[in-house]
Order: sequence, then C-alpha cells, then structure tokens
Amino acid sequence: METPPALAAPPTSKWPTVIGAIAIVFAAGGLLQSLLAPLGPFMVRSQMQEFAKQGADQGRIDEYLRQFGTFAYTNSAVLGAVAVLLLVGGILLIKRRRVSPLLLQVWAMLKIVAGGFFIFKQMAISRLQMEIIFDAVPGGGGQEAQAVGQITSYAMWIGLGFGLLWIAAFPVFLIVWFNRQRIKDQVGAW
Repeated sequence: METPPALAAPPTSKWPTVIGAIAIVFAAGGLLQSLLAPLGPFMVRSQMQEFAKQGADQGRIDEYLRQFGTFAYTNSAVLGAVAVLLLVGGILLIKRRRVSPLLLQVWAMLKIVAGGFFIFKQMAISRLQMEIIFDAVPGGGGQEAQAVGQITSYAMWIGLGFGLLWIAAFPVFLIVWFNRQRIKDQVGAW
C-alpha cells in the first residue's frame, strides 16, 4: 500500500511582512529625526542672531529660541518613543505575533495625536520666526512685506494640511486594515 502524498501547506499571507517592513522603515526615519531634532536650535541660533543685528527685537528672538529649543527636545523625546513602538510593532508583525496589531494601532493613535499637536506647535513657532524676520526688514517692509507675509501665511496653512495628511496616512491605513474581519481572523490563527 502506498503512502498518500503529503498535503501542501496552506499559503501564508505576505501582508505581515510587507506592512511590517514599511513600519520598520518609517520607524527608522522617526528615530533618525528624533536623533537630529535636538541639533535644530543650535543651527538656528546663529541665523536668528543675524536678524538682531539687522534691528529685530532681541527679546523676541530669545523667546523664539527658547520655544524652539523646548519644542525640539520635547518633539524628539515623544516622537522617538512613538517610533520605538512602531519599530517593535513592525518586527513583531513580521514574526506574526498576535500582539503586533494592537501595538501598531496604539502607535497609530499616538502618532495622530502627538504628530498633530507637534505640527500645530511648529506652525506657531514658525509664525513667530516669520514675524521676527519681517521686523528686521528696514522700515518695516511696507506693502511688500505685508504681501509676502500674507503669502507665507497661506503657504503655512497649505503645509499644515499636507503635514496632517502625511502624519495620518499610514496610521489610518493601519487602523482600518487591522479592523477588517478577514485580517482579524488571520491574526487569530497565528
């Protein structure tokens, strides 16, 4: 009597590897940004001091540098921690661990909230910087400075919109993906 042929193993899904790899790449970018962000205040300090030489208010420049420094260090710490969570979630997803969808969904919510907060804070700090720069223009800049200021304001709002879309795109995808019943069933089988 012959032995029956071995049954073929069911095909494994490729999405955990693909999404996990994307998560790891994004996490690496987030960690790199967190490492480099604290350098920002040092690089900006000399630039802003040039505006003081041109007549900008030194007190406002000092306030800007204080706010920007606090922002850079806080942003670095918080988003660095969020990036570590994404990294761990991505690695565990590639390994097909049941906890990975939960970690990645927690990351998604934290990224949307923290990223949204920081992008609005960055916009406020950038507005202060623009005010200082325009104040340094001899004679206040007149109508030309007002027109440039208006255009800059519009550009900042457009940048804010695209920034929020960028911040939320992958997190929203993950939340939707992991709440699909078919995906929940696959994860339950791990």
